[in-house]
Amino acid sequence: MSQSLYFIFVLTLLIPAKGSVFYVDLTKNNIDFFLLENQAYTVEINDDGSIQGEWVIRRKDEKKTTRKISGEFTVYYSSKDPQYGFGKRATGGSPVANRGEGNENNVWNQAKTIELSPTEFQLDGNSIPINYSGNELFSFSATFSVPKDEGVSVISWKLDSKTNGYFAVVYSGLEERTPDKLDFLYHPLILSWKCLPEQAILTPESFSTTPSVFTTQKKITEGLVIPSAEIPYRCASAENSRFGLILRTDTGQAKPMVMAPILGGTESYRKKYYL
Repeated sequence: MSQSLYFIFVLTLLIPAKGSVFYVDLTKNNIDFFLLENQAYTVEINDDGSIQGEWVIRRKDEKKTTRKISGEFTVYYSSKDPQYGFGKRATGGSPVANRGEGNENNVWNQAKTIELSPTEFQLDGNSIPINYSGNELFSFSATFSVPKDEGVSVISWKLDSKTNGYFAVVYSGLEERTPDKLDFLYHPLILSWKCLPEQAILTPESFSTTPSVFTTQKKITEGLVIPSAEIPYRCASAENSRFGLILRTDTGQAKPMVMAPILGGTESYRKKYYL
């Protein structure tokens, strides 16, 4: 038996499933679009075939605003202690996560990363369970769900470890944006307006004064928000922070992302269990 990680967070641009249960294999090319809806949004498969497991979200307003979103995640793994700590940026003194003797801040340089894309999903009531290819280090699944009426969707995930080590999961399914074309961006205590940091830094829960990260372009805002159910009633610290917020990609683009757990932080170390 393996040890599991589980976390949920709110995504602003997904909606509930509707109708009977059925499966779609994303590794095949004979995919027809499907349509889901609630009172505020509709969703359909992106039928241009550019990315497997990508959806088009459309608001039910007079502008009919659309955005693309996918079920992509990035999993971190390290067999050694990442030496997670808490420090400040060399410029500005803002609190961030760092690791190792060199106090490395760049979140993309911390450990082995495995990119995950959906292979299959099913529609089941107001949720969309998603499957992913197997990995020798872990098994992984995710679910999109949303309340009826005008509610926004919730993304949850589960990772079962197959070996001892430190794990972290980053949801990376929003579209990246070119920073100088943005109207506004927000990453708690690190940046706002149009300032993107020189490194892909991570703000732990303890300094996420507003637990959200988002971008605005052409008057349209999209991002991720941590629900209160994932924030226990206690004084958060660097050591017990359950999540971290990221906005800069490894290529210097802007994309709202959430890491949970934080690599090397609480709940990150998983043991392999035997029956």
